Amino acid sequence: MMDNMNNRLKYILKCCFLFMLLAHGFRWFNTSFNHDSLIVFQDDGFIQLYLGRWLMPVWILIRGKIASPLIIAALSIVFFSAAVILLTDVLGVKKKPHVALLTAVLASCPVITCLFTSFISSVDLHMLAFAFSMLSVFLMVRFRRGWIPGGVFLAMAMALYQTYLEVALVVLVFWFIREAVRGTARDTLIKSAARACLYVFLGCLLYYAGWRLSLFLLGEKIANIPFQDDYNSITRLGDLSLTGVIPLLKDSLLSFFRYVIHPETLSNWIAGGLNVLMAICAFIRIMMEPSSPRRRLFLSLAVISLPVLSNFVFILTGGVAHTLMVMSIVILYAGCVMTLDLRQREPGGSRTFLDKVTSVVIIASLAVVSFNYTIFANQCHLKKALEEEATLSTMTRLIDRIEGVEGYIPGETKVALLGNLNETSVSQIRPGYEDDDFYRAWNRNRFSVSYPLTQPWYLSNVLAYPINLLDAGQCEKYSCDPEVAEMPSFPSPGCAKMIGDVLVFKLSDTEVLNPDESSKRPRK
Repeated sequence: MMDNMNNRLKYILKCCFLFMLLAHGFRWFNTSFNHDSLIVFQDDGFIQLYLGRWLMPVWILIRGKIASPLIIAALSIVFFSAAVILLTDVLGVKKKPHVALLTAVLASCPVITCLFTSFISSVDLHMLAFAFSMLSVFLMVRFRRGWIPGGVFLAMAMALYQTYLEVALVVLVFWFIREAVRGTARDTLIKSAARACLYVFLGCLLYYAGWRLSLFLLGEKIANIPFQDDYNSITRLGDLSLTGVIPLLKDSLLSFFRYVIHPETLSNWIAGGLNVLMAICAFIRIMMEPSSPRRRLFLSLAVISLPVLSNFVFILTGGVAHTLMVMSIVILYAGCVMTLDLRQREPGGSRTFLDKVTSVVIIASLAVVSFNYTIFANQCHLKKALEEEATLSTMTRLIDRIEGVEGYIPGETKVALLGNLNETSVSQIRPGYEDDDFYRAWNRNRFSVSYPLTQPWYLSNVLAYPINLLDAGQCEKYSCDPEVAEMPSFPSPGCAKMIGDVLVFKLSDTEVLNPDESSKRPRK
């Protein structure tokens, strides 16, 4: 028995490493810092804590603040493997081909692609949250009083990234479905449901208490955190009202079905069609087994609850949607795989025709979708590597223009950088990446810099160039200056000039340096 367990663990570890390597290996050996990952040296602990991710600064303290891609990848694989081991155990996924299919589709999913592509410093954090959420469910379902330690780990998962509460709840619903299909007694299911309620309540209570305690201990250091009202944080809970929740619930359901039908990948309509086909087949397989009308009603209600449970943080955050927040929707693939190992037999023991057909459809669809996700991931990583080279070339030209202005002293002369590099005439769409529908907001830029605040990050964190940049509020008066309005934008001659004691560099004509907007980072 121990040998079988060891073989199973080794097999899962090999699958996790292989499919992570195929999807994201290119990224592990390339810096390609872009978008939010341009921070490189992660010093936003107070901001993350304010947003409710109060355990994130603790992990950063342990791991180190500098984002080194290879080390982060290694840690991420370890945590991801732990999560898959626990997930397959809870859902009873034991056959090697089924484990391989589930690992392939999870490892290459758009959430992890988005993390590795544009949020490299957060990949291990999310995978650790994933592992904690799966450990919490494992403890809850395996031990009589497991809801107590399970609640603790659920709180820890939320304290790294709140949406992993949804992941835990979706997996828990799948476990109840599995137990009901296998014929577990109704009284046992009721007791498990009561313990599950205690588990969720304890996890949320500990999470909230930890957050409030952190805010209390840090006091004034947190009080003046900028851009606090525009984030997907639990601070927005106070804005919710009964009349506001109903339209948010509708939007949450629409967002869920939109993502299932139109996932972020290549050939997304094909992938979306296969998602729907898998869901139908999985539901058929679930409903084939039980003969009791009450049990079928319970299973139907459990399945119907999944769209709400897998996207309810959308409601809690006031309607914020981001690719990093949909791991709970991706985990629905685990439910499809789980149904492959449910009993679907004739009285004599042979497999039914419907069982064979639905099984083939789910397996084939998972194989196609995971291959699609893997290709998409590699194309995204390649795009970021190309953007890195383009940004280095263009920013070097920008610095050359600045240094060519008479009277400029590097590190001393004040510089007002106006506009966005992505909106200049040198910003071009690369062949093969024309369809923005495939490369959504987090991956739509043509340079490593995305919003205005990332431009000084690139200059300071990547190039380490000494430049005395004015902040957004100070730049605002120059963007409205008539003399600046007459200046041409980069790369035309005259895009950089001294106005008083300030060197003004006009990247683009669009007015993007509003002080109320440019200081905010994208929601993640």
